[in-house]
Amino acid sequence: PKWMSMLNDGGSGYTFWQFRVADPKVAMALSGNDGRGGLGLIGSKGRLLPVARPCKDVFDSIANIPENQIFERTIVSRYPLGTWRSKGGLVALVGDSAHGMHPNIGQGVNSAFESAAAVVHALTSAKKDVKENKNDNYNWRRSALQNFEATRKPRADIVQRFANLMGVVQATGIEIEDLSISKSQLMNIMEWIELSKNPTPNNDEETHEEDDPILEDDLVDILMKSDPCDYPGVSKLW
Repeated sequence: PKWMSMLNDGGSGYTFWQFRVADPKVAMALSGNDGRGGLGLIGSKGRLLPVARPCKDVFDSIANIPENQIFERTIVSRYPLGTWRSKGGLVALVGDSAHGMHPNIGQGVNSAFESAAAVVHALTSAKKDVKENKNDNYNWRRSALQNFEATRKPRADIVQRFANLMGVVQATGIEIEDLSISKSQLMNIMEWIELSKNPTPNNDEETHEEDDPILEDDLVDILMKSDPCDYPGVSKLW
């Protein structure tokens, strides 16, 4: 569609709405800040109303909100970071700060939960090693975060890159067939994301890693080489 909107009852007399424009050129023309977003951008209401006029509910919702309460949101993708750890190795990023991604595939919160579970597992395991004299009391935090990154980052990088690739579809309107991936390969990646697990076993449960779906090397290679900025209408956010 040229644009889509969601209207939600926010309770206490408030209505929450979103207005998304598919065409990147039109979206940029509607932007009040060269596509970088912001709150209460001057003229944002006047630019949206003519576009929303065909739908009375959406038009009325926009018309009845003060312009200073309209927030222009920018949806961008981000390249995987080289490392999540500080130079000293005692601080690590988790969640969106480590692997913020395009919301198209709906994996942002799921990935944050996975990282939280992985870092807790790494820290508790390393602390247990200290008690069992398998690790010294000074370096256990550093080794824990190193292990967290080594076990969690490869999967998170793949999910983040896949979100980038799918974000291209939303941002440009390009057909999936025109991407460097087939629909069957796409479904294989989605199945892998949904069913595979990070190596964070629960000591009270048996793990069955051999039952986890495997992402074929050729699909990993496609995702590692994909760059959303290779497609028209997608640019880096500096």
